[in-house]
Formats: sequence, structure tokens, C-alpha cells
Amino acid sequence: MFALGRSQCQCGKHNVCITNITKFTLTAPQSWGIRREKSKWTQAKRRRVCPTATDTTRVRAAASRTLSPFSSTARNTRPTKPRSLGFRSRPRFPGGTRPTIWCSRVTARTRTRSSRTTSWSLSTQSKAARLAFPRRPRRTSADMTPLDIQVQQLRERFGAADALPLAGGAILVTVPEVPLPVGWSKAASAIRFLAPAGYPFAALDCFWADPDLRLAGGGMPQNSAMNNIPETSEAGLWFSWHLTSGWNPNRDTLCSWMNTILDRLRRLQ
Repeated sequence: MFALGRSQCQCGKHNVCITNITKFTLTAPQSWGIRREKSKWTQAKRRRVCPTATDTTRVRAAASRTLSPFSSTARNTRPTKPRSLGFRSRPRFPGGTRPTIWCSRVTARTRTRSSRTTSWSLSTQSKAARLAFPRRPRRTSADMTPLDIQVQQLRERFGAADALPLAGGAILVTVPEVPLPVGWSKAASAIRFLAPAGYPFAALDCFWADPDLRLAGGGMPQNSAMNNIPETSEAGLWFSWHLTSGWNPNRDTLCSWMNTILDRLRRLQ
């Protein structure tokens, strides 16, 4: 595949190798069967490099340029899909060897895979930082109960909402500053209701407003009374209000129950 010749470098004391290289190309016909074609013999450029030069890097670079197909770039470049006529393949040598060119000699060495060095300092430091300052676990929707998700929906709609667990298993849901229509003594009121134990399969019923809420004329609303909220020390204006269509856990939520409460407050009676 290659022939060696000799020439003298500029100092006239040393021999420099020159090489006739056979170039091979791989073409891909329509059937993608790979066919090897041999091109014409090409004469490599003569490089006259003196081995007595102090810059060994320049000597190696000149030798690498002499056999450009065998350079590190050519060896490590992976053949890609041809654009027009084909793509070049890496030169193959029997026994898995490749020539190494120096000033006046040609040697062969066995091809070995270069070892890859990896620095783990950054990852080690980041791991130590994670151990020293553990990140707070993020709460996802998979960790949230249906009640937590619906309370979050109330916050997105009304701006704020609180859920307070009680001793009996119920949850006291509070939505502060709910706007009221004209006809009430106040422009806004806090709305409270209980989500019983077993929600969402247990139905919601009744609600509480601010204890000083009255109609615009000062009268008490219908079906309302002052009452204490169970399992708490708070009191409020209790409204006896129920769903006429019944509770469906697959359809009804805290937001739909708030729609029912707002519908009652719009009646002004």
C-alpha cells in the first residue's frame, strides 16, 4: 500500500523518508453496497526535516503532514454519509498496526485505544455541597391529595385559601375577602365551610360568613343564624344551604361548591 524512498534534508547529513501513498475511496451506490475503488498513485510531497532541530513538535508535525491520511485527525475521524461521490475510509494495515514516521526511519506500533482521563473534582464538590445543604424536596401533584389540589385551585381563583385540619378528621376551608354583590351590608366577607372526613366521597353542606354580615337594610338573611363553627372557637353567620342535585365526587369540587355559595349570596334574601 505504500513505498518508501529516501532523500536528504537541508543540512545534507540525514535522510528523510518520502512515501508513495495509495488512496482508497468508498462509494455508496443506490443499493448501499460498499464498493472499493483504487484511485491513481499520488506522490506525497517531499518534506525535508532535520532531526537535529530542537523543536521536536515541528518535526513530528512535518512527519504527520507527510502522511496526511495517517494523521491523528484521519485516524480519529469517523466516516460520514457521502455527499456526492462517496466517503473516504481509514487506511487499514495488517495486524492492526499503523506506521509512525520519524526523520529517517519508519516503525510500526500496535493500535491501542487512547485512555480517557476524567476529572471528578466538580462532581465531587457538587456532591459534597448537596450533602452539606440538602435541597428541600419538591412537592409534586403525585404527592398531593384531591383536597390539596382543589385548595390550590381555590387560591388561583380567589387569590387566597386556607385548609385547617380539625381533630375529628374534617378540614376547615377558609376563603378570605370574597366579593359580595350590592345589597349586603359589606362589600366582601370571609367564607368558611367544612370538608368532612372522607372527602371527596362525603358531601359538603352549609357555610359560614362574617358574623356581622347583614342585608343592606340591616335584616338577617333567610335560613341563617349565628352559630359556632364545629371543633373551633370561632363563630359566624351560618347559612343552611344545600345542593339540590346531590353531591357527585366525580363532578363536584371545592370550586363548584363555591359557585353554589356565590349563587346563594346573589339572591339577597
